[in-house]
Amino acid sequence: DFIPAESLADLREQIETAELQREELQTTLQRLSHSRIEVLKHIAYQETLLQFTRIREGMAGHDALNVNTFTGYIPVDAVDSVLHDAEADGYAVVIEDVSDDDPNVPTLTRVPTWVRSIEALFSFFGSRPGYKEVDSTWDAFIALPFLVALLIGDAGYGVVYGIVTWLARKKLPHAKPEPFWLGYTLAGATIVWGAVTGNWFGSSVVAGLAPFRWFVIPSLAACFDLADQEGVRAGIFLSIWISFLGGLVHLGIARIRALVHCLSQGKTNSAITHGGWFIVLVGIYLLTQAMFFQANTMFYTLLAVGMGGLIICWFGSNEPNIVKRMLLSAVSFFMDVAGVFGDMLSYMRLFAVGFTAFILALLSNMLLEQAAGVALTSMGVVIAILGHTLNIALGLLAIVVHGYRLHLLEASKHMEIESAGVPYQPLRMIGK
Repeated sequence: DFIPAESLADLREQIETAELQREELQTTLQRLSHSRIEVLKHIAYQETLLQFTRIREGMAGHDALNVNTFTGYIPVDAVDSVLHDAEADGYAVVIEDVSDDDPNVPTLTRVPTWVRSIEALFSFFGSRPGYKEVDSTWDAFIALPFLVALLIGDAGYGVVYGIVTWLARKKLPHAKPEPFWLGYTLAGATIVWGAVTGNWFGSSVVAGLAPFRWFVIPSLAACFDLADQEGVRAGIFLSIWISFLGGLVHLGIARIRALVHCLSQGKTNSAITHGGWFIVLVGIYLLTQAMFFQANTMFYTLLAVGMGGLIICWFGSNEPNIVKRMLLSAVSFFMDVAGVFGDMLSYMRLFAVGFTAFILALLSNMLLEQAAGVALTSMGVVIAILGHTLNIALGLLAIVVHGYRLHLLEASKHMEIESAGVPYQPLRMIGK
């Protein structure tokens, strides 16, 4: 081994010097962090100036006439304002309607303030409907709180989510309010569903307290006694039934929205086809009732699927030869109907995730309740905290992985949304 060139004392001195420098840098960063908002505003302002400069330098010019021009898109209701400004400032404007086949037309969505929280979620994931597609923002605003409430299903967790959202808002007062509105909405929906089912941190003790038991609907009440097999079984089947019913409503509204959208564009055959798929969807729902609940619905399932299939095969193709049209459409129909059945089964995740979270909370509490002695009680407290913390973290993950996914993939597919939209980014001064 080679003898080090530096002694141990020298190395320790260098470490102490590095630690002092690190502390000084941390202090400097903390001091500069208070100016972060102003720096971001200045960056946005400089980026805006750069954008204006690029547009000015890239204007199409005519050397002989000394004329410069540039083009862009404006909303229809902004035409009068642009014409007024052009007359006041003395420049010429040529306004033309966009072509129906123009793929670059941006999508401008306008929704009320209380719906913008869902729109912010869509924008975060880059999901934006195309110019001729259905805007599913309203559907998501109605469906997502319901889906999240079933996935989490615990009013206590809803309270925690609401408090965390409030603390985050206090910590970030300058941030956009839409994400926080979404947090309050989802937390509120979770609290409501947990309250009517009597589920507060999976604890029968808390659920039995006077303020909480007043809101419980007996037919929806959670069963906390795992030894009560009939009660647990009834709760499981009720959750499965609600999940499939939610799937029928969610996907059914998607088909109706697509039907209305096609009618507004004069696509009568496509609208009738969506109506046929709605009938098939009802038949698929009846099939789940026969499969999981042994309901006597097979006749109505075959009737609905058959009627809907005939409508789809007849109006879903422009083939003039009737026999060829029906045969080709039938092959496509049987492939697509399997996909619809899979979409309906996807809503089983509402039951699976919610029931798993409930059992995890229940078992965490049972370990604490049955603990005897200081050591076991302390261990029970730690396990209960870890179990509930895991549930809360998985609940946040379920909002995107399961709740938003059901709308983005299953429901949007039934509305034929491809998210091919281009965001509308008007030219404007930002910052100073």
